[in-house]
Amino acid sequence: MPKYIDLEITINDTPYPITRTLRVPAATDLHQLHYYIQLAMGWELSHLHLFTTTIGKFTDYFDDFEPSEDQPEFGIKITDVLPRKGSSMTYLYDFGDDWKHTIRHIGSVIDANERGVRLRNAIGACPKEDSGGVWNLPQRSTRKPDLTLIQQRLDEFYRLTVTDGEAPQPAFCKVHGFDQLDEDTEQFRHPLSNAADQAMRFHIYDTIEDLYGFEHLQPFDNDPFGYRPLHIQAPPVELAKDAPIVRAVMPMLIDMLSKQIKYTSSGYLPVKYVKAMFAELSDNRYPMIRELQRYQPSSESVVKAATVLRHILLMSGLVETTKTTMGLTLKGLELVAMRDYAQLYLELLEATLRKFNWGCITYSNECPLQQSAAPIMLLQSSLLLPQTPVSDEMLYDLLAGIVAGIMREPIERKIWHEEDEDPRKLLFRQRYCYFFGLLGIWEHEAKPNFLAAITESRQISVTELGRSLIGFEREANVR
Repeated sequence: MPKYIDLEITINDTPYPITRTLRVPAATDLHQLHYYIQLAMGWELSHLHLFTTTIGKFTDYFDDFEPSEDQPEFGIKITDVLPRKGSSMTYLYDFGDDWKHTIRHIGSVIDANERGVRLRNAIGACPKEDSGGVWNLPQRSTRKPDLTLIQQRLDEFYRLTVTDGEAPQPAFCKVHGFDQLDEDTEQFRHPLSNAADQAMRFHIYDTIEDLYGFEHLQPFDNDPFGYRPLHIQAPPVELAKDAPIVRAVMPMLIDMLSKQIKYTSSGYLPVKYVKAMFAELSDNRYPMIRELQRYQPSSESVVKAATVLRHILLMSGLVETTKTTMGLTLKGLELVAMRDYAQLYLELLEATLRKFNWGCITYSNECPLQQSAAPIMLLQSSLLLPQTPVSDEMLYDLLAGIVAGIMREPIERKIWHEEDEDPRKLLFRQRYCYFFGLLGIWEHEAKPNFLAAITESRQISVTELGRSLIGFEREANVR
């Protein structure tokens, strides 16, 4: 008579319960169970996983270049790792988001009428793939799991794999309606394109480790312009000269070589400079700045970019101001007179990354860690392939992979965002596209309207300038 085991599978540490109860054949091995968990929970087989049991750790992925003590999960039966009622183990899915599941043996039956895998109960809808882990879940959710759909998928998968003998991964794709591209390489179209994202992530992290070493990242982030083993450096002169921020301020700085400029009676920059700045920044390669401008550039009071530039200049130490005028400092006078575009850019870059408050363009000072982690984002950007666009969400995930707190920063002020979208991503998108566009580090696609500009994901390409800004002393990085 066939024996079945009842398993309670719970995602740990969620703000509301997410649990599945499955009845599975006792002969099921861990590799089969992996697929049953994916189907029951609603995951999409997009990331690596690991079972941790009392007799060891088991997985289906092995790296010849980085051997580990993990064992193959194939042929390891549930009864080997959960021998009795009350036994438990963990199933970790997605090593970035760290969805840890506790699996408990809650009973067993012998029943000739049972067939396949049965969903006995389901509580709480599955989180979305790549949503950032339990820290990014809302405090409550009204979404409910579709028990009928889950059971249909389990039945079809069991038929395809156990009855028909089909390999699990192609069967999983058929159950979900994913298109298979290549049976040999087992690469799939969307939504399993997350595999490509994972490959990108590993490429970036491996390159950082090989070139610079992760031990340098924290001191670099703390002092990105002064830490010599890894630091932000001045770009080539021609690239600096063409940077939007330099093009926008240079006419005004050159005029200051002969005289100070006078503010308007309201204390703003003269209108001719405001219009000239905005014209330079209305570049199709960096449309976020133009898209967030909702008024005609008739005065600094209604042109956010002009105010941003004025304050960056002041924080850079290139200019000084009185109540009525602005003029060059000695440092500014020397650099402008010599047309030292590379050093001018570096001074403006440092002021933008480390001194100016990015919250001004999102009307929110929430999530300050996003800005403080900008040197790490700059480092990661420098390693992306040229002329190869990636989504801003991918860049956010890359940053969160090193700076874990990015996804956990509390947000107290209500920020408008789509349901199930992390508002931190919205802030990240606006701030980074704006300031990395202003600095000429990223190019990005335009959006059709203001709402799309502040809410929709963008495709980002890293410029040659952006890839030139990271320097390091090779002797300090011998590994």
